[in-house]
Amino acid sequence: MIVATILTLALLGHRDPAATVTHRHTTGRWTLMVHADRFNGQTSCSLRSRGIAIHHDTAIFDLGRGVETDAAQFRIDGGRSHSVQDVTLENAHHGVFPDRGWVDNPSRGEVAVPVSDVVGARRVLIRATPRAPIMSFDVSRLGEALRSADGLGCPPASL
Repeated sequence: MIVATILTLALLGHRDPAATVTHRHTTGRWTLMVHADRFNGQTSCSLRSRGIAIHHDTAIFDLGRGVETDAAQFRIDGGRSHSVQDVTLENAHHGVFPDRGWVDNPSRGEVAVPVSDVVGARRVLIRATPRAPIMSFDVSRLGEALRSADGLGCPPASL
């Protein structure tokens, strides 16, 4: 019986559970996940905080599925309000929306703002519509998290 089990495992092959190694690093509320694939030598990274994901030099804020965001407004650290339409072209330049299909389905509940606009800020306020509640997102220490990511082999283009 043992010989049959060993022979079966040998014929089926052996999967190396450590082929991909994941390391988690935190900076304040930001969590960096570094995935190192030992098979192909590639590294992939993700940087997230509560309700925020960084993707191709863009901060993507999650307001909840089904929330219509095509007319959303945002404010950074109490500054003047901006329409999401004001930054759509820059986001598209970073490749965020064309690859994700956001224009075809604007109710995904996400608002994207270029990282360059929010790095160094403490808080981003977003209102999906004039009657919607204002949602508050803590973006403090984002710059520190991005520098840490870069030092760990995750430059901004890899996030």
